[in-house]
Amino acid sequence: MIGEFALSAGASLVDGSTEIQASLPEVRQAYYKDKPLLISSMSIGIKSVQCDIRVNPECLRASDELLDLLIELMPSLPDHACASGGIGVFADKMKGTSLPHLVEHVAIDLLVRTYQPEEIGFAGNTVWLDRSVNLMSVRVSYQDSWVTEAALYAATELINQIMTEDNPDHDFPVCHHPSPCIMAILQDLQARRKN
Repeated sequence: MIGEFALSAGASLVDGSTEIQASLPEVRQAYYKDKPLLISSMSIGIKSVQCDIRVNPECLRASDELLDLLIELMPSLPDHACASGGIGVFADKMKGTSLPHLVEHVAIDLLVRTYQPEEIGFAGNTVWLDRSVNLMSVRVSYQDSWVTEAALYAATELINQIMTEDNPDHDFPVCHHPSPCIMAILQDLQARRKN
């Protein structure tokens, strides 16, 4: 996607690589035309990976259709502990939750399915960084930062895929069933864990 945009914006090849001549805001704007979520940065802390996510203003909140499909794919999702708005479970807070908060829980679900339950528990939180640009921060604890980083990327892209696949007009939200995608994600995370 960014490569296609860069070429249409007048990119040139330098030493076999593509040089993007468009500004980062132009690239983000082009990305937003196709995806509800954009990871703007990822950093590894002492105990957690922080993923800053911009949300397309057309789809800040999770739809019931998206939630139903994710629950079908990840039946334990509603049972996650969730302290957003007070102690409880995610099922109590899912309806109308922000997409980055959903990314947090999807990533944790992927991690729980990657590791054995007795190995480690995972925790996360999602907070606003800048409401004026729909920027939220998602943090997830890790045993292996590389695996957690991959889980956050995978969760973000899974939600993007579900909401945009086969939707040429990109009217949000549209949901498509990605069950083969979940298996591929889990295989990738398990392979990363072994390396």
